[in-house]
Amino acid sequence: MGLISTVDRGVVLLHAMFIVSPLARQNLFGSAMIGEYFRRFIGYGVIALSLVLYAWKSRKAADNARSSLKGNDRLDSSILKVEVPLSRLSW
Repeated sequence: MGLISTVDRGVVLLHAMFIVSPLARQNLFGSAMIGEYFRRFIGYGVIALSLVLYAWKSRKAADNARSSLKGNDRLDSSILKVEVPLSRLSW
């Protein structure tokens, strides 16, 4: 991991959104109200995107783990079959 962790980057970006965005939205949209809706849209969009990426990453990791369990053995299924006559089983 680098010198700046992901959490630190997120904190800086979140605070920048609240400090820098009022002036930017006033200059971009001319109206503070429309700029506020845009800020909320961007904020919730980033949160939704991060949740989707996290779910995609965890699902991919689970699929990789499942396929490695299935594919690494490479045993023939006929070798694993064991036929035991019922007369030999003692209950």
